[in-house]
Amino acid sequence: MFFNLLRSSSSRIIIHELEPSRNSSSFSSLNFLWSKYFSLIGERSVSDEFFDHYLASIESGFKIDMKIEYCYDIENDLYWLTKIQLVSHSLILLHYIGLSEDDTSNDFWAYIYDQRCHPIGWCKENSKSMLPPPSIVMNQQVSLNENEDINQTPPIYLFDKVKF
Repeated sequence: MFFNLLRSSSSRIIIHELEPSRNSSSFSSLNFLWSKYFSLIGERSVSDEFFDHYLASIESGFKIDMKIEYCYDIENDLYWLTKIQLVSHSLILLHYIGLSEDDTSNDFWAYIYDQRCHPIGWCKENSKSMLPPPSIVMNQQVSLNENEDINQTPPIYLFDKVKF
């Protein structure tokens, strides 16, 4: 026998007794739906608008398809252009420019505020070497479109955020 405690709007605690279902699949973890559960107990979920402050706090400003310069070899101080595939708070999934879009074998996660991530143009300003990683050289796909490296570049101020 399961119990569910809910606090109603009048600050009373309501206890719902949940009977084990003969058809256990209706509340299995694989197909459990909160909306269905709430309707069964006569409650409703909190609107997403109450969580704007949280959603805003996890926005890094980095977006999918933005390009950055990334240090793939710290020891030799070597950099190459990457494109952001996914953003998750302060982590970004990067894809090397020069590899085909469907080749995800070399994609990797990086911490945005790491010393390896820099805005486009940083290498030129700091006299750093831009050489393709071995995975690109092996695939012989080292062509860079001149306009490709400046499109969708994150603003420089995004790299200066407080690191947490």
